[in-house]
Amino acid sequence: EWERESIIERTKNGRMQRYKDGCWAAGKPPYGYSYDKATRKLIIKESEARIVRRMYSEYAAGKSLFGISQSLNLDGIPARTKKGRGWWQTAVRQVMLNPVYKGTEIVNRHAHIALINKMDLSKAITIAVPPLVTEQVWQIAQDRMQTNKHVQPNKQGAYLLQGLVTCGVCGYGFAAKRDHYVCRGRLKYVHPDGQARCKTPYLRREW
Repeated sequence: EWERESIIERTKNGRMQRYKDGCWAAGKPPYGYSYDKATRKLIIKESEARIVRRMYSEYAAGKSLFGISQSLNLDGIPARTKKGRGWWQTAVRQVMLNPVYKGTEIVNRHAHIALINKMDLSKAITIAVPPLVTEQVWQIAQDRMQTNKHVQPNKQGAYLLQGLVTCGVCGYGFAAKRDHYVCRGRLKYVHPDGQARCKTPYLRREW
């Protein structure tokens, strides 16, 4: 057990030192980058980088995150996911949020990049990487996401069963929508790969 703890500690110290040296030591690189074993740093993977630039360009032009994910799926752009089921709106949002694309990779943050605006970065380490977009373009995306925040959910208790009801057909949870509960399996964005959607009918909220 002591030897195991010693190995873990040495590995952690080695990883931290590589971070401080400006090298990559965190496993799978972000989408748009690959790992160069010779320099131990991230380099641009052009086949994915052009997709990232396309996302930023379309978002800056006014396209929604959902619209971008749909256009990528329609064009057959493969997503780097475990199941390879296409692009999700949340995945596009993570690309928009990640400062790595303006040339600043944040490591040792102990939280998902989607929570970057809420996490404690006091112990985080920044690494300079080749940018895929300019800082100005990246900031345009941040400003737009702040402006386009979704309307806050109803807090008056009208949808008491939200998060508690599960569809007996497909297993997805139910969401509140226009005085009804609707199975998330019916929603188009849940099936980016074109899989058949659930046919469970809407349930009236009052019922």
